Amino acid sequence: MMQQVKYIRQLVVFRYQSYLYKDKVLQFLKWLITLLFLYFITLPASAQVTYQEYNQLLKNAVDANGLVNYRWLKTNQERIEKISTSWQHSGDWEKWPLPTQKAFWINVYNLHTILLVCQYYPIRSIRDIADGKPWDLQWIKIEGKTYSLNDIEHNLLRKKFKDPMIHFAINCASISCPALSNRAYEAENLERQLQTRTRIFVRDKNKNRISADRLQLSAIFDWYREDFGSLTDFISRFSDLKIKNAATINFMEYSWDLNERR
Repeated sequence: MMQQVKYIRQLVVFRYQSYLYKDKVLQFLKWLITLLFLYFITLPASAQVTYQEYNQLLKNAVDANGLVNYRWLKTNQERIEKISTSWQHSGDWEKWPLPTQKAFWINVYNLHTILLVCQYYPIRSIRDIADGKPWDLQWIKIEGKTYSLNDIEHNLLRKKFKDPMIHFAINCASISCPALSNRAYEAENLERQLQTRTRIFVRDKNKNRISADRLQLSAIFDWYREDFGSLTDFISRFSDLKIKNAATINFMEYSWDLNERR
């Protein structure tokens, strides 16, 4: 972007000097207006969504361990609904830069998981909703289309971005799920945020038990094994422990109990 601006500045100066020499200032101005018009219509569409209210909500409701105060959120459900409504008309997201798209859909998933739990709270598990299939409910509206949580996770996030770290950013409102971040995901910091969340999850001894020759891993690594490539390489990368290629791998039982701060 900076290189483009620098080039345009040089071009404008050169052209201005050329026209000024010929005493054709009006012609220069017409040329400049045309140039600026062409420049701005070729810029990527910017997102018409902000995360200020969402950040405040997360700050109030989510503790450092990712546990959620659903009782407080239930009394503030209208605030969650207003955020959801404001995101429904956020512009043509498919024209946004890819990091902006990815951050947006992660936030949409997490916000609506919170909202879904609040709509049915008090509950012991998100699986108490919709006969154990809350992820199939078609109810999330974005730009005139309706999505389920499964649509967002599998057809948008996993299929479009093919980034295994996404699994540790989205939260399913359960104890064994990766902890919910108490900050929104944002494009400018997204890669660092995703790496941080992945590292936290991999090193959490309640979720994974890791040694060089034996891995007891979250069931997430079993369910979505194809997303991770070599499990030993992936765990080595985020645990800072060199895992042997011949390490035995087992998967832990998954708790669907609500990730509630009590």
